[in-house]
Amino acid sequence: MASGARALSLRELNRSTLARQFLLERADLPVLDAVERLVALQAQLAQPPFVGLWTRLANFARIPAEIDGETIDFLFDTGATNILPEEVLKQIGDGRPANRATSFLTRSTFEKWRSKHPEWRSFDNIRTLSGKAMIEVPRVTVGGFTVGPVWFTVQSDSAFHTYMAQWMDKQTEGALGGSLLHYLRVSVDWPNAVAVFEKP
Repeated sequence: MASGARALSLRELNRSTLARQFLLERADLPVLDAVERLVALQAQLAQPPFVGLWTRLANFARIPAEIDGETIDFLFDTGATNILPEEVLKQIGDGRPANRATSFLTRSTFEKWRSKHPEWRSFDNIRTLSGKAMIEVPRVTVGGFTVGPVWFTVQSDSAFHTYMAQWMDKQTEGALGGSLLHYLRVSVDWPNAVAVFEKP
């Protein structure tokens, strides 16, 4: 050991290791810079490295979408999933399995849309894996393309206005997931914060 240097205590060593891996607080860094600094993220499946980055970084990807003439900001969530009960599957009648991709929506936005558009199919007070209400939005415009219908599963307002808001640069009203994204091909350039949407 060099003259005048002292050894780190176990606690100091522990804290410095966690800080170097962005595990003590979120880093305000672009994704590419964070990955270079971390060197690698180990996983057995494809999705965990994205969750690993998500827990380390601030300002997650936000996608604006136009619904019913209003532009609304959503998280970009390719892993949004729901499992529907048999009675809901029968009412939807689309022949698809119970385990399916979804998108998420705040309860207040759901209530607003359901009141304004009673013709939009919706379910409330149901029990699914990801929520207790769903609404089918006939048309959503994102990335210059109008697609639909898109099913949204309802979450509490606090899930997005409070919990997710702490890592966002702007409040969101939910998350766009596979129930919308399956209509499009999406290429994401994370370092430059650009998403390109195409019709397959």
